[in-house]
Amino acid sequence: MSGIDLAVVVCVEFDDLLALSLPRLLRHCGHVRIVTSPADKPTQELIRGYGLAGYPVSCLQTGAFYERGAAFNKGAAILRCLESVELHGWIALADADTLWPAEICWEFLEIGNLYTPPRRIVHPAEDFNEATDWAAWPRCEDREFAGYTQIFHAGDPRFRQAAKLYPDNWRHAGGADSLFQDRWPVARKLRPPFEVLHLGTPWANWHGRWEARLDGREIPEAAARCWAQQEMRRARRSYGFALELLEDTDPPAN
Repeated sequence: MSGIDLAVVVCVEFDDLLALSLPRLLRHCGHVRIVTSPADKPTQELIRGYGLAGYPVSCLQTGAFYERGAAFNKGAAILRCLESVELHGWIALADADTLWPAEICWEFLEIGNLYTPPRRIVHPAEDFNEATDWAAWPRCEDREFAGYTQIFHAGDPRFRQAAKLYPDNWRHAGGADSLFQDRWPVARKLRPPFEVLHLGTPWANWHGRWEARLDGREIPEAAARCWAQQEMRRARRSYGFALELLEDTDPPAN
């Protein structure tokens, strides 16, 4: 099998990590569509360079990340992207800080399943080295089939069962992927026979990037974004998910 027909990658202020992950995605994907904000010029320039070189890459700029008072509504941006193209074949939703292996045998794919590979964590991200054996990095014991990589078929009725192709009602980057993976029953959520590398802290940067860039440069809004993440976790223990949802939506069933 040839692999993935379309990969959707959200990248806002992660151009340094996208420069590492994109070449690997292109080995396995017929087209890669990057979703970024209009203000993120470095990401746009990176994609423009790949496009001029003839690679099957395109860029969608959207303000959906920040609409309705959201801090970083990743789900809304993914939804805009899915609505902007004709969907067919195998689709992958992937993060800019997630590296796929150079070689993947795609024979395992079966329509009706949602796939999320196990991940190993490279922390801090600047410790990544192409020569290092991936097995040297600790494996993350994820319980959910999270949004760092979600693979499914466009014709799967579970993908299209909801009113919207992807949840768009969260103030931050966490939550939407959890609701999305809940569309599949446990028996249909599988770990494929390959691993990925996650560059940086898992379950972080939900309110926008706060971890330093690979060259050591700090993100100007890092302190505020990190504080927002910490406050969200404290509020979640007291109030559940209610404060994390946009005001014009109902609380999730779970």
